[in-house]
Amino acid sequence: PGPFTFILRASSHLPDKVLGKRKTIGIRMADNPVTMAIVEGLGTPMLTSSVREKDDIIEYKTDPELIYEEWGGDVDLVVDGGFGDNVPTTVIDITDDEPEILREGGGELIM
Repeated sequence: PGPFTFILRASSHLPDKVLGKRKTIGIRMADNPVTMAIVEGLGTPMLTSSVREKDDIIEYKTDPELIYEEWGGDVDLVVDGGFGDNVPTTVIDITDDEPEILREGGGELIM
């Protein structure tokens, strides 16, 4: 768990609604106690998305109250686990023989 997202070839078992026309999927194991407790309680991985500002495609909201104010009418549930971190993950594509860093973020690679 930590600040990494890995891009893998998607399984044919995933619903088309999830993938659209994409053949890959990003996998992240968040190092967050609230997220880990939810996944443990569900007994299965979660499909999630980052929450982006509607007017700013770069900044991510991390204040649970502001997230609820803006998105509460569009989602079934907003979990208030406190303020989140605003550092993006390091994204690594491992669909080919050589891993490729697509975005440098909070995860430090040691090779």
